[in-house]
Amino acid sequence: MLRTMFIGYDNRLNHCVARRIAAESDLVGTIWLTAGARWHTSWQGRRDFLLKRLRRRGPLKALDEIAYYAFHHATDKRSRNTLAANRLVDEYWERLGEDANPGSSFGAANVNHADVLAYVDSVRPDVIFAHCLNQFFGKKLRSAAPYGIFMWHVGITPEYRGLYSPFWTMYNRDYNNFGCSLIHLNGSLDAGDVYVQRRIDNVDVRRDNHVLIEHKAILASLEDLGPFLSALETGTARPIERPGAPEGYYSYPGLTDYIVQRVRVRSGT
Repeated sequence: MLRTMFIGYDNRLNHCVARRIAAESDLVGTIWLTAGARWHTSWQGRRDFLLKRLRRRGPLKALDEIAYYAFHHATDKRSRNTLAANRLVDEYWERLGEDANPGSSFGAANVNHADVLAYVDSVRPDVIFAHCLNQFFGKKLRSAAPYGIFMWHVGITPEYRGLYSPFWTMYNRDYNNFGCSLIHLNGSLDAGDVYVQRRIDNVDVRRDNHVLIEHKAILASLEDLGPFLSALETGTARPIERPGAPEGYYSYPGLTDYIVQRVRVRSGT
């Protein structure tokens, strides 16, 4: 049985992911990224992020992105999507049972910190798994486990690399490409060989938002974890070949993007 590790933000969905890994392998360690790892959890983080977006995107686009962020978080906690996502997590948690318990854990704000590397070295995983982080995994961390790092990316790649993949999939009315990819990370963002892809068709495009779609995609993709680990351990795991697949990279949406998305979905155009 492979020795595994999981890296993710400390939230309920990721605790389900860690417990599923523990049920399928010898989970020897978990790294929970703390609130300080996210730009929107401190005023300094918000200021630094805003300045970076202003330099990169200009004032109009940056304000558009801020407007969507404010709108989404003002309505998110009481929305049907949040309630539905919480129900999915509750149901999955019950399915896992009491035996699927992760081992030791370590809190950090930066995945490339020396203390993180020391912790990884101390537990000696064969393979590391991660879920949708907005941090770049440095070369030292990527080479810390013999099989490297595999990351669950909520989106079908290479079409939907980057951020908010379910949002942009819906924006493009590309409804056959909701899903999740398990990527063997290399030196580029959301890039590397894809070993598992699972598309989902239980999306109500008129009602589901990107958060609920993420929960649906991740939890569905966990059904492929056991077979993938077996193939990895026996040396039969192979990347998926999709020659000619178009590449796309997306970033933060703005409020105007959200309005266009809703109009497209509701009008069917």
